[in-house]
Amino acid sequence: MNNIMDNIVVFIIIQTLIIATPMMITAVGACVCELTGVTNIGLEGIMLSGAFAAAVTNISLASV
Repeated sequence: MNNIMDNIVVFIIIQTLIIATPMMITAVGACVCELTGVTNIGLEGIMLSGAFAAAVTNISLASV
């Protein structure tokens, strides 16, 4: 029973890291922009355009 719970916890941690990776990358980009003194208000748009490009690429290469 303990092994099953360990597997579930590991699965949840891995899925959380997979889902949160784009937000972590965006947060690092925002920190770099703030450290240089530039305020970047387009980070959400950059994430959205990246997600759109990834979806289009996935659809176009799915038949390969």
